[in-house]
Amino acid sequence: MITAKDWMSKPVLSCKKETSVKEAAELMAHNNVGCLIVVDKDKPVGIVTERDLLIKLVAPGLNPEKLQIQDIMTPKVYTVDEDTPLLDVCRLMKRHKCRRILVVDKEGKPVGIITSRDLIDLVSV
Repeated sequence: MITAKDWMSKPVLSCKKETSVKEAAELMAHNNVGCLIVVDKDKPVGIVTERDLLIKLVAPGLNPEKLQIQDIMTPKVYTVDEDTPLLDVCRLMKRHKCRRILVVDKEGKPVGIITSRDLIDLVSV
């Protein structure tokens, strides 16, 4: 059985909720990733995606240097533990209509992420 740990991408890039939107966008661009996990004391409190940047920042014409990530992040992060079967991860993504599932360890700290793109890659092998 394939588990979340077997197919997750790592490391997970994260930022603090007080990080400026500009700094977060630069981190995403520099690392060629589509999202950052927002953490507070190593625990996930939100996620910011390219879509969040587009819809909540660019479209309304806001200044990324004057906003913090907590101002535009999506506060709900769906998580699974490392031993969750991959089929259950797919079901969770479908049920919540989300494209990213955070994989956490037993203490709730991020250890990986599974994206819809990862799942496409899996079935395309």
